[in-house]
Amino acid sequence: MKMLKKLAEAGNEEEEKDMKNIIVESERLVLRPRTIEQMEKLYQNEKDSEMKQAYFEMYSEMKKIVPREEWAADWEICLKDGTFVGGIGFKGIPNEKGEIEVGYGIEPKYQRNGYATEAVAAMMKWAFEHDEVKVFQAQTDPDNEISKKVLRKNGLIEVGVGNEGPLFEIRNPKIK
Repeated sequence: MKMLKKLAEAGNEEEEKDMKNIIVESERLVLRPRTIEQMEKLYQNEKDSEMKQAYFEMYSEMKKIVPREEWAADWEICLKDGTFVGGIGFKGIPNEKGEIEVGYGIEPKYQRNGYATEAVAAMMKWAFEHDEVKVFQAQTDPDNEISKKVLRKNGLIEVGVGNEGPLFEIRNPKIK
């Protein structure tokens, strides 16, 4: 698979082993968390100040939560042919209430193909495989109707307002 070859070229075998070779697949997508080393490079090379800050926060959180750094990593969203289409990730390990928050973005030329909906579904399934995750959450810009649609298609309901905008969530169906 091209994507796996590309990732192997981007980092050494040690880095890949560090992330436990986590791969989440859906019908059309492959999601894989970046390593701490990859996040550091991403942060250092980013020109956009908002993205640079976001990558720095992810990188810093990843270093704090080793060996569970996948919970704060940016996960690459790639098509099965290896084409990079976006990123998705959590804002850290589940909190004391078992809540986890996801954030995501699709590159403009790949938007409106259902990739965000599919990636959120895949990450939600992966998260709910961990018994500590009781609630899957996301926030979106108040004016981002497309993102709201992505969340609603995945069964999340708007439950209030967070510090970034409308707060959506869904409870882990395995937990009563």
